[in-house]
Amino acid sequence: MRLYRQGDVLFREVATIPEGAKLKGNKVVAEGEVTGHKHQFPPDSQVQLYQLDSRLYAHVSVPTPIEHEKHDDIIIEKGEYEIVPEKEFDYYENDLRKVVD
Repeated sequence: MRLYRQGDVLFREVATIPEGAKLKGNKVVAEGEVTGHKHQFPPDSQVQLYQLDSRLYAHVSVPTPIEHEKHDDIIIEKGEYEIVPEKEFDYYENDLRKVVD
């Protein structure tokens, strides 16, 4: 299983994208709530993003860079991936939550 990390986003290879996942209309993987910076595939890339409930998946048909304004580009190899946002545990609230960028 291949794993890639760019900042607070993890790409975890999966055997297949779940049935019922819907094609997403853009190539944005994650957007910073505070900064507005984006983890995204180039708009003209052959990558297809799918969403099922709150989960995001990518079908990468050829090695493709993932871009971000503050991180170096990394190449995601051909395959199918679940995209997992980093989480943190808030001990005061006793809650697990997505990291806010």
